[in-house]
Amino acid sequence: MGGFDIKVHFIGQDKEMVTSDADPDVITEVLLGAYVAQKKLDPKIHWSIYDQDLGTTLDPKKTLEQNGVKDGHHLHIRRPEPPVPALDDSAKRAEAERQGIEQERQERERAESERQEREKAEKERKAWEKAEQDRLARARAEAERQAAEQAEIARMAQDKAAREEREKEEAKRQEAQRAPRFVIVAAAVLLVIVAGIAAYVFWPKTPVPRTGTQQVQVKNLVGKSLASAEQYLREEKLRFKSVRKYDDSYPAGTVIGQNPPPGAVDPGTEITLTVSNGPIVRPRREP
Repeated sequence: MGGFDIKVHFIGQDKEMVTSDADPDVITEVLLGAYVAQKKLDPKIHWSIYDQDLGTTLDPKKTLEQNGVKDGHHLHIRRPEPPVPALDDSAKRAEAERQGIEQERQERERAESERQEREKAEKERKAWEKAEQDRLARARAEAERQAAEQAEIARMAQDKAAREEREKEEAKRQEAQRAPRFVIVAAAVLLVIVAGIAAYVFWPKTPVPRTGTQQVQVKNLVGKSLASAEQYLREEKLRFKSVRKYDDSYPAGTVIGQNPPPGAVDPGTEITLTVSNGPIVRPRREP
């Protein structure tokens, strides 16, 4: 039978010796003796051969093949391990108690470690849930805010459209009323002119004492629309201007004040009309 290569390691020495063509039928103790002699090991020590690949110590009375050694196996030449002294009953009990205590300690440590891991996992889960709830709450609040803003914008647009429509209707109504009034005023003016001419022509030219300028009686315009108030002041030959102001009590376009106040004023006096802009639109506050 052909030989095979085995690698032999000597415990305590760094050098590795490779033996070629080892005979599988050689007795293990014979091979061991050759190694001991070659490395000049102490022959009084009961050396042994340990097969690293088999994980066992070879039987010195058997051949390499009988021990299961194969080509390329790693063999270790080492001292035999000293026998473990036997323990008496008290020592055994003490050792058993020590092992039991050690086992209990390990169990407690393992239980404590598992408890801490569970607590950590629970804290992480709660933190994640809270963060997710906060995120959803913020998203919901933002959506509600945007919806409220859109609703407010739509309401303001509707109010503006309704106000413009009312102003158009009021302007049409006043325009419709202005034509007959103009005819009446024109007729009255014409009549006054004719009467004046007749008086000038036919009345005796007696001197008339000169008096002061006759004042104009201005009525209360609060509560009237701006258009009607302006029309009235035009008819009274008075100058006027308007200022705007937000007011919760009067709708937009309504006169809420006049200066000078109602009463007698000199001709050509300028009347300042304070006109409502309607209530102030305040944005809704988020809860």
